[in-house]
Amino acid sequence: MNFLVTTSILRMATKYIIPALRREFVSYVALFFPSKLEDALMLVEKPKSVPPDFHPIIGVALALTMDLPKLLPYACYKIAHIPIQSLFDGIHLASGKVIHPTPEVLRMCVCFRDAFSRGVESSLRDMSYTWQG
Repeated sequence: MNFLVTTSILRMATKYIIPALRREFVSYVALFFPSKLEDALMLVEKPKSVPPDFHPIIGVALALTMDLPKLLPYACYKIAHIPIQSLFDGIHLASGKVIHPTPEVLRMCVCFRDAFSRGVESSLRDMSYTWQG
């Protein structure tokens, strides 16, 4: 199924207050933003199951606009591994479409990236003390 169409239906279900449809599409979208390591590894092992117009930036946008905070950790983590300039220049999907994130989405991604970098740096510093000690 086309991921952008799926997210459009989710937005309509939310806007027009159709809870059953919203739940169904939230469940489908959540498959691409796992909260467990084994589920994330499954996405890596079976990339054919990921729609060609999928990008984690869509998850950040959905999380912020559709009140779906469970999507944020995986989406932000994946975005932390792409060149930051692509966030500002536009995200090119495999389908050819270009997504330009809103300022709120950009802010979330950059703040997460900063916190993630500081966490990694702190962990590396702690490991170096352990090795020296």
